Amino acid sequence: MYNIYTINKEVISIIRVILREILDKQNRTVYWLSKHTGITNNNLAFMINNKTNGIKFDVLDKICEVLNCNVQDILEYVPINKQENT
Repeated sequence: MYNIYTINKEVISIIRVILREILDKQNRTVYWLSKHTGITNNNLAFMINNKTNGIKFDVLDKICEVLNCNVQDILEYVPINKQENT
């Protein structure tokens, strides 16, 4: 499941959480991130598995601060090209 954005029921983009990738690069675990941010394991698991409908700015801020990264390091914008789908 991804965060899918539509206009007039037509898919225009997808926002994917790619937090797992930066955790792997930094040799960190979800448990470690939970302990250092105060964000529950369950909430982090929902984010990592792209099963969330939104992420609050303060949560993004905590994650970026602890991992010393930018928002674009944990979120990916995927535009949908209509010509590719036809």
